[in-house]
Formats: sequence, C-alpha cells, structure tokens
Amino acid sequence: MSIKLQLPEFRAWDWVNNKMLGHYEFLLEADGDTFKLSGHQKGEIVNLRNLIPLQFTGLFDKKGNKVFVGDILRYWKHHTCIVAFCPGGFVTKDSLQEAENCGGSMWQNRKHIEEECQVIGNIYQNPGLLK
Repeated sequence: MSIKLQLPEFRAWDWVNNKMLGHYEFLLEADGDTFKLSGHQKGEIVNLRNLIPLQFTGLFDKKGNKVFVGDILRYWKHHTCIVAFCPGGFVTKDSLQEAENCGGSMWQNRKHIEEECQVIGNIYQNPGLLK
C-alpha cells in the first residue's frame, strides 16, 4: 500500500494592498520576513507581514470550485457559512465571531459541502455576503 501526500496549497489575502493573491505554494525565504511564491507568478516576492495565508481544505463545492479557509459558502438557497480552521481540522461557522473563536458547532460533512454548498465569495473581498 502506498500513501500519497499532498503538499498544502494556499492563496493569501494581502491586507495592505486589499487584493487576493492566487493559488500558490508558499516557500519561506531564509530571512523569515518574506515569502517567495511559486505558482502562477513565479519569483514574485511579497512581504510576509502583509499576508494572511488561506489554506485549501481539500474539498470542492458543488460546482467544482476549490474551498479555502475564509470562503463564504451558500447552502439551502439562503443560508451562508464561513470556512475556518480550528484545532482538529477545517470546519464551517455561522459567523465571523465563531470562526475567530472556534466557537459554535463543528460541522464537517464532506458530502454536504460537495453536493449542496457553493463558494460565493470570501470574508475579505465580500463580507457583505454574510447574513
């Protein structure tokens, strides 16, 4: 039996420039203050202090979109939730406060996310989507 390991995949919110950096593998530079990004824009250097890394959960929504930490999901037509990481794994939370404190219920249902949920935005670019 062989085990296939997957390297973590990230995107990042650049809070200084208010923009989302695409899907990258992040490689930490030796000085510890910068990330060297490999991926779509190889060799781009971004200051580590300006980034909030958002990890890919390994899940896809019902449309086949990758689900990242910080994404806002819509399910059952009118309900929304936030994808977060808490000790033990990726979870969905009903509010930003719950996501920050890892409070509330820990809902982890791969089938539900892949069959009923759709990524409609993220908490940085689309905070108004939260109800």
